[in-house]
Amino acid sequence: PEWAPVRDDAAAQRVWQEVLRPIAAELIDGSAELAGEVLDRIRTEQPQLMPESQFLEGQPAGEIVRFAAGRGTGTIVMGTRGHTGITRVLLGSVARNVLLHAPCSVLIVRGTR
Repeated sequence: PEWAPVRDDAAAQRVWQEVLRPIAAELIDGSAELAGEVLDRIRTEQPQLMPESQFLEGQPAGEIVRFAAGRGTGTIVMGTRGHTGITRVLLGSVARNVLLHAPCSVLIVRGTR
């Protein structure tokens, strides 16, 4: 049979509940564990810092900016993959949007390739 986009909201909801939500939960759990390990290391090596992490849902740059504004955040530290050219145009840049709209300083760390 030919593939066709799902037009049935009930079917889309079933796919979300039965397939995608468990995968998303597993990814979030793994990310939370990794974030906890990184924060523990930072707290040990730099006790004067008070890092925290938060998992948010929504459009990434907007949620980061909103969260920082609501918390009175002093500095946002975030990574970037450093996409350029057409990849950046197609995917956008969360780091760039946060940098442009954040109510505080933003430190962007480029990952290794």
